[in-house]
Amino acid sequence: MFPPNFGWSLLAILATGLLSKRPLLVSAQWSTLSQYNWMDNSKAQNPCLVAAYAQGVCDGIFSVDTLSSTYLYVGPSVEAANSCKCNSITYNLIAACSICQNGSYISWSSWSTNCSTIYLVCD
Repeated sequence: MFPPNFGWSLLAILATGLLSKRPLLVSAQWSTLSQYNWMDNSKAQNPCLVAAYAQGVCDGIFSVDTLSSTYLYVGPSVEAANSCKCNSITYNLIAACSICQNGSYISWSSWSTNCSTIYLVCD
């Protein structure tokens, strides 16, 4: 069941991206494994690049760097927490990006710990 304000939250996030006048500059320096190509979208964009786009909507610029074997992608800091980072869609894209690089990912509760508001969480 969707939260009561799900539609408006989604609309607000999409409108932010569509109506933004600043250029969107994203990059994803990744090395994904071919066995995970099924996660690519219809434009052949893997989850790492789509995650960069999703997070870049709010700030205009975002990068998802290659994950080394000893690191994990972490959630936003208190200062960086916003609607583009504090949502289950971005979290799932980052988790998929980690998996595509044969890495591990943190739990949703760890990802969202610095978020004062959570967007688009479906139970």
